Amino acid sequence: MDVYFDNKGNILNACIRNKWDKSVLYTLKTTFGLRGRKVTVFIDENPAPGRSAHVASLYWKDKTFEIFGQRKKLGDVRRTEGRFMKRTSLRRMEE
Repeated sequence: MDVYFDNKGNILNACIRNKWDKSVLYTLKTTFGLRGRKVTVFIDENPAPGRSAHVASLYWKDKTFEIFGQRKKLGDVRRTEGRFMKRTSLRRMEE
């Protein structure tokens, strides 16, 4: 699927659009406070029936993000990703 940001100057407040029919797929909205960014919300513009339109949130001060209700610290994900990639490459070498 070919998509693009409609506001390339500020992607924290933009829509992700389909390249072919220019329909909006997702919307990013960021709230700002006195000390900078607070929360960036990722919203699905065409959710499945019975599902929430809220997909993810990025909490800038806490350096955490929440995807479908699961909250993780950014540092935890970085460490897990490094270990996972090393394990994957070792398994491929053994096979």
